[in-house]
Amino acid sequence: MKIDNGLKKHNDLKWDIRLKVWFEIDGHPIIGDGRLAMLNSIHQNGSIIDAAREIGVSYRKIRGALCDMEKHIGQPLVKAYRGGGHGGGATLTPLAHKLIEEYTKIRNGFEQDVSSYQQEASFMLQSNLAKILPSNGSFCPSLKNTVLEKTI
Repeated sequence: MKIDNGLKKHNDLKWDIRLKVWFEIDGHPIIGDGRLAMLNSIHQNGSIIDAAREIGVSYRKIRGALCDMEKHIGQPLVKAYRGGGHGGGATLTPLAHKLIEEYTKIRNGFEQDVSSYQQEASFMLQSNLAKILPSNGSFCPSLKNTVLEKTI
């Protein structure tokens, strides 16, 4: 009988390198992939409430993110219209469209750079870590003396 402790041997691990890009102003996050999705959803739906439903977050969370972004930028990104006989709505300002455009362009540039380097870097990472990881597959010091396989 083989006992599986859930640990993988180092040569079974597939290492990858990931990159996350976001813009900040004075250390305050302005836009990343989550806020990009939020702005795009507001644009597509014409409504903050519908955008919240679409991306699965609360209306309050979207309003908080928008207020935070606008506070640090110093200009509005969304123009919201109150309900009434024709209903309310929301549109993005020209600045919001420019922010989306610039963020997307820069993020895509980073992704292309990482993609061209990723295979080589992942191979180097795998090779270099294989030299220092334990060969018995035990990564947990508390399992150092544990038998990983037992035959009955």
